[in-house]
Amino acid sequence: MGGLASVPFAQAEMNRLRDELPANMRAALQRSVETGNLTDPEYTVAVETFYHKHLCRLTPWPADVLTTLDYIARRPVYAIMNGPNEFTITGTIRDVDLTPRLGALRMPTLVTGGRFDEVTPSVAQQIHRAIPGSRMVMFENSSHLPFWEERERFFDVLSRFLLATES
Repeated sequence: MGGLASVPFAQAEMNRLRDELPANMRAALQRSVETGNLTDPEYTVAVETFYHKHLCRLTPWPADVLTTLDYIARRPVYAIMNGPNEFTITGTIRDVDLTPRLGALRMPTLVTGGRFDEVTPSVAQQIHRAIPGSRMVMFENSSHLPFWEERERFFDVLSRFLLATES
């Protein structure tokens, strides 16, 4: 599992990462979200900079990643549920926090994350601590997509976890 259980906590962590961007990029993000102008070139550069640091660090991005982002951008459900981008969660999920329910999980659980992930290691740690007996693996050279960025290691970890779960 790689993801988040508490949108408010993940949003706070993404805000921290966003605040590490240069001041002009932070200002462009703020201005565009406030005005609704998500086509401003400065906004686009700021989002792409964040994504290249915290979504996928590969250059160039795999075609499947580009296809997925394009698909999401053309569907209104993403903006309705999430918001204008990965790290500005203003949509219908913004208050979701399933953390209190994680302790009820009683199945083998693999929590994964990347060292530079937009869904930060602190978020992965929160999930890992809340699920009894879960296993956590951090991919040190990855952001949000370790199955692309550290492909061989990711699938080795996943295969070993699944094989161990079978027995």
